[in-house]
Amino acid sequence: MSTNHVDFLSLDNKTNLKGTFWEVSNAKGWVLWIHGFAEHRLRYDEFANYLNQNQINFFCFDLRGHGDSSGKRGLILDFNDYLDDVDAAIKELSKKTKEIFLAGHSMGGLILGRFLETRNPNIKIKASIFTCPFMGLGVPVPAWKRKLAEMLAGPFPGLSLPSGLDPKDLSHDENIVKAYINDPKIFKNATARWFVECLKNHELVIQEAKKIQVPTQVMQGLADKVVQPSKTKEFYDHLTVSDKKWIGYDGLYHEILNEKQPERKKVYEDVLTWIKNHL
Repeated sequence: MSTNHVDFLSLDNKTNLKGTFWEVSNAKGWVLWIHGFAEHRLRYDEFANYLNQNQINFFCFDLRGHGDSSGKRGLILDFNDYLDDVDAAIKELSKKTKEIFLAGHSMGGLILGRFLETRNPNIKIKASIFTCPFMGLGVPVPAWKRKLAEMLAGPFPGLSLPSGLDPKDLSHDENIVKAYINDPKIFKNATARWFVECLKNHELVIQEAKKIQVPTQVMQGLADKVVQPSKTKEFYDHLTVSDKKWIGYDGLYHEILNEKQPERKKVYEDVLTWIKNHL
């Protein structure tokens, strides 16, 4: 197994993006993973190594404003900026392979959904995987708060807002929670424009789910307090592709890939089984 870090540019050549390849020489396939809000690619090292041990290569990159990539933390002016980052990552990965599995966690799942609905990448996507996608807030946003954010997002797009995330809601594994709290690359605030852009795309991703035409597995912790499991299920129900699978995990929190054992192992195995069935 080898781990290689790479630098590449966004499509407009204005944003420096950082990615990491986890590779084995006898691999049978490639996964491109899109991480969640405020986190970064290196949090997936254990999962990437598990896939490598099962002959699957893994590529994850830091979205703009995250991890080691450039940009103000948590700021986007348009949700399409994230989709452009995925296109740039696919361009980088296409140097190694011509077909991939495309996956995303939390906000990465929202990005994945909108990407599959609106883009035509120059690569074959064999199947997609969503883990606890951010398609609805765990705590619904009051109308007044949404209206205030919309008013501020125009003149003050970079205005910082507390994310409201309690790290204890991520996992039952205390070591994972402590590592999250102490990780210097994880930030604690969102921005006004980011908030508004995500709310807008929460509605669109469900409305346009029928546009997704690749085999799709949706995996959701049913005790998730960060995103709204019912919205994830609504998204799944709106998928019209015939090859789709829903897995709900009773009692699991938001980061199902970082849950306590043996539940974590079961989630890993469910991802691997889906991949193997679509190689």
